[in-house]
Amino acid sequence: MNLDELFDATRNQIELERIFVPRTRRERDKVFGNVENPKFVHYTSAENALKIIESRRLWMRNSGAMSDYSEIRHGFEILHELFNENEQLISRNFTQALKPFLREEGDPIRLLFDNSHHINPNIYISSLSLHQEKENYNGRLSMWRAFGGNGGRIAFVLNIPRNSGIASRLGLNFSPVSYLQKNEIKDDLNEIIKNLGNPQNQDFLMNWPTENILDYAFYALYECLACVKHQGFSEELEWRAIYCPTLRKTDVMENERQTISINGIPQIIYKIPLDVRVDKTFADLDFFKILDHIIIGPTPYSLQIKQALVYALEKAGAPKKDIHISGIPIR
Repeated sequence: MNLDELFDATRNQIELERIFVPRTRRERDKVFGNVENPKFVHYTSAENALKIIESRRLWMRNSGAMSDYSEIRHGFEILHELFNENEQLISRNFTQALKPFLREEGDPIRLLFDNSHHINPNIYISSLSLHQEKENYNGRLSMWRAFGGNGGRIAFVLNIPRNSGIASRLGLNFSPVSYLQKNEIKDDLNEIIKNLGNPQNQDFLMNWPTENILDYAFYALYECLACVKHQGFSEELEWRAIYCPTLRKTDVMENERQTISINGIPQIIYKIPLDVRVDKTFADLDFFKILDHIIIGPTPYSLQIKQALVYALEKAGAPKKDIHISGIPIR
């Protein structure tokens, strides 16, 4: 793909997102619009941190095996309510808005929901948090409490490039989590319905095959399945890297599939290869390139952990990185 084709593909993707996932698109524009490499942070245990340094890979766990599984259900349950209440008003309006672009008979909403039942158990997630400059040295207290258990905890602060085609090649979505109530999701669906009725958008969408329109209509629901949480978690500022092999399987990610046991529960995980050694085109997302600095969370063993991290980085051939010890008091 040459640069002109890449530009056209990116521009089309942006327009499609503005129509079908407007809240997500606005958040992408807000975070990436004026910053070349905005900072995100991955909080994890010190034990896992060493594995990440050694392998240059982030783990993706099945949503059903994560501690916040109920939050994955949150968006699905709200969607199910909205598409079945008030004599299915949202469902009828959504279907009616899609019909001008579908060149075949059938109920697109039923198709979308049938797919969502099939896909919901096959969502794999790796979580990051939008990083704030004021947290450069100490990190975020709520995140230290939430991740890593009682042992040592680590935060990797990462510079995520604004323009990279690697996520698409891996079959990943990197999307912000929205902390919404039922009425807000309803407003989002009504905004999509309004967008589909906009004449300018209709002219644009008429150039697309039916399967592409359905794909993006499903993407709107998929965002609710994978990226909606209760408002009580809003301070996490979470973004999720999401892989769904049922929806979009890629050879690179399938090569990174592994069966392991976590806390006695056998499960499949995937690993995101932030590793130029896998493919030279991965260079802009190589872990040691995007790693800005490391924060060691509150622990009585901070000096020992720092020594271990320095050694692990040296052994992995990484360039020197700043390592800060959080000054948040231990409780």
